[in-house]
Amino acid sequence: MKVNVGELLTTLKEEGVTSQSREVKPKELKTAGLKETAKSLLDNIVEQAKAGKISQVEVTNAKQELSIRLEMNVINLPVRYVNPMEKILDSESEAEVNVYMIVEAPKVTRSGLRIDLLGTVDDVIADPAGKLDTLVEWLTGELEAIEENKQEKPKED
Repeated sequence: MKVNVGELLTTLKEEGVTSQSREVKPKELKTAGLKETAKSLLDNIVEQAKAGKISQVEVTNAKQELSIRLEMNVINLPVRYVNPMEKILDSESEAEVNVYMIVEAPKVTRSGLRIDLLGTVDDVIADPAGKLDTLVEWLTGELEAIEENKQEKPKED
């Protein structure tokens, strides 16, 4: 799936993306629950992609200050960062749309944001089962990192 970058930026500024969000319980982020949660995210993003819509899907847990998202974009920045994208991207070009895995939480990294490529939209549509395995493995690692970082004591200056 390719898009005109200028049209994408205009859409992001004026209309935003098709977005779906829901709150999850901590048990939905553990073992079997995590796979089901990841599958619901992936199924939704595939459905939107097949309809040709740029979208994002999210699950949150307010108590843990956690957001897990899949977002379609042409660059590895959250779609809400339209202004930096305008400075970086050539609005006259066409670009492949990718699906990015995003975790936002205070303890995921120093910046509180982790973003990695899941694949192009076409790759995700072609192999949702394989991409589900990739997503679950990635989420498992990120959630473990959050837990480990919570245990670390702050370094004194």
